[in-house]
Amino acid sequence: RTIAFSRRGPNGVDMFAMRADGTGVRPLLRAPGDDFPAAWARDGRLLFTRLAADRPQADVFVRRGDGRVVRLTHGKGLRFAADWSPDGTRILYTRVVTRSSAENGDVFVMDDDGRNPRNLSRNRWDENATSWR
Repeated sequence: RTIAFSRRGPNGVDMFAMRADGTGVRPLLRAPGDDFPAAWARDGRLLFTRLAADRPQADVFVRRGDGRVVRLTHGKGLRFAADWSPDGTRILYTRVVTRSSAENGDVFVMDDDGRNPRNLSRNRWDENATSWR
């Protein structure tokens, strides 16, 4: 029923929402950095990635139904939001790491509050999380 999307404006990339028919566009989040939505949870939470404006840093955040924003991942490097588990209790995401002078993605899962991150890849291949079925 509702589509989340990003739009580049004069101060960076902000998140918006609209009805599935393209009407009713409204801002969801305007904040420093560039915000890119990933997935809605059934209860109205929105998973998204925020790219820092001043350094090569990306982290996974959630916008709760009340509009409050919570950062779920911390640390240097890049973490990109992917999807909620079917029951909404876990989050699938990609963490980009440098190995032998090359950047590779690893698939991770964590609790919906950012705790208990677990690497599912554990190999040398470049893998990226996309969706949970």
